[in-house]
Amino acid sequence: MGDLERFVVTFATFDGKGTTYSVVVWNGRDKAVALATATHVLRHPKDNLFDVSVEEMGPPDLNPDGTPVLQGDELVDRREWSPLDAGSHTG
Repeated sequence: MGDLERFVVTFATFDGKGTTYSVVVWNGRDKAVALATATHVLRHPKDNLFDVSVEEMGPPDLNPDGTPVLQGDELVDRREWSPLDAGSHTG
């Protein structure tokens, strides 16, 4: 399992619009794209995706208890970790 990382995933649609998601995951770029895709399909079921770009933002800052500092409505995979786990992960 990799290190805890933050990614920004942006989907472009055929109409020229873009939707961006910030994602914090242990399992890397592919997991970030999968989580953002699942969320996007739920929120925007009629969008026709044209392209995806992914930017690696590095590790998130940590709270004193070892949990990641999340920004706004950042996406996380609760199967990877929970804020109650005080920084541990279950993968």
